[in-house]
Amino acid sequence: MLAAPPAAPPRGPGGCVKGRAMARREPEHFDGVEPALVYVARKLRHAVRVEALLTAADIDYVVETDTFTAGVIFRTERTGAFFYVAPDDEPRARDVLAQEGYAVKAP
Repeated sequence: MLAAPPAAPPRGPGGCVKGRAMARREPEHFDGVEPALVYVARKLRHAVRVEALLTAADIDYVVETDTFTAGVIFRTERTGAFFYVAPDDEPRARDVLAQEGYAVKAP
């Protein structure tokens, strides 16, 4: 017989795990500082994973949706999740994502 999966941790307002700070911020959090683009998630599952990685690493980030162009012969416009961090956190954020196999281009 299979063991029951562990119970989900209690969640507070906004869906965050109680007792744990959420690293996701609003764009106003970086007022006066030009945030650095560290990753563009083209798929929802990648965006969810990147959010989890940045949150676990305690890196403040902003995520916004925007469009990008994909394809070489048949160009299409698609929507993705653009992840921004403070310039001071950029090298660490890139390292965290690269260690998990995400293709991160140099700044």
